[in-house]
Amino acid sequence: MKSCLPVKPPTSPPPLSRRQVGLRILMSTILAILASNVLSHTAPDTHPFSFALAASWMVLILTVVLLLSFRQLGSYEVPFAAWERDGTIYRCAGVVQYRWILLHSPFAWLFPDFKLYGGRSDLPRVLRRSYGAEIAHVIAAILNVILAGVLIGSGYGIAGIWALLINVPFNVYIIILQRWNRGRILRLLQQTKKN
Repeated sequence: MKSCLPVKPPTSPPPLSRRQVGLRILMSTILAILASNVLSHTAPDTHPFSFALAASWMVLILTVVLLLSFRQLGSYEVPFAAWERDGTIYRCAGVVQYRWILLHSPFAWLFPDFKLYGGRSDLPRVLRRSYGAEIAHVIAAILNVILAGVLIGSGYGIAGIWALLINVPFNVYIIILQRWNRGRILRLLQQTKKN
């Protein structure tokens, strides 16, 4: 049965205000400066957590900056297994709680383009953003595992273990969150096509 409601054309996220753009640039710059300062003045053996956190943050920043140069990043579809379509495995892993924490943290306003602005007609755009975010975090997760291996191999085992532990909330859970959201989006798209 077709819906009687008019379908809105796809919309993009509302443009950021000058204040929001300024705050985003300021926060990113401060975090990058702090991370580079920690990396240049901290030895991995004296402050392993600070060093691993700063190094992981720099890996993520560099990965995102490099991947932003690829305009087609969101067009690469990551295979979606049948066992993850309903999201049960991800709910058991605590993705709902992680999502709540992320939405109520300062990071929530950094990425307003992940919100749905045009109703169901905006789902394909959010789906593309989901693919792009997943690819960026998969690459960053792999680079962080390599970083941890280098640190452990160089005799800085504690910093390497911290790098692995930091990788879980910064990358692994974000990958899980993107896949969980994608399952929800795909189910909504299927319902939209049926109507």
